[in-house]
Amino acid sequence: MQAELAQYALDYLNIGLVRADAALEVVEWTPGATRFAAQSLAVGSKLLDIFPALATLDEMLAALLIAASDSFDLHKINHYQADGSLVYFSLSVLRAFDDQTNQPQVLCVVRDVTAEATLEQGLTQQHNELLLLREKLQAQNSQPTNAEK
Repeated sequence: MQAELAQYALDYLNIGLVRADAALEVVEWTPGATRFAAQSLAVGSKLLDIFPALATLDEMLAALLIAASDSFDLHKINHYQADGSLVYFSLSVLRAFDDQTNQPQVLCVVRDVTAEATLEQGLTQQHNELLLLREKLQAQNSQPTNAEK
């Protein structure tokens, strides 16, 4: 029952998990992670192929595995799904340990932030349009009218 309840909560919150070993090969994942993966998830898949945004972060991943750091976050990563729709997600990468061997592992917590990112983009666009309109109005007001000439 506890595993089912935890999975229900993860699904409700649009969160997925991917766990990888020290070689950065996928060990397990939750169903919610599949919509953010760049390729199909399978045991032994390379984590850097699943989440290409991690490809340039070798040093940060190595630091996690040797316990030099506990975690790092990537925000608003865009990803096109198989159906062509665009989603945004945040990726928290945490140091974890294998339950049986206690060997260091990597836990990726993937959270859907599409609604927040879309709203933020819309607000930024509206803000920029208002700035342009203000500049245009200021330019018009600073030009002499025919009556002033």
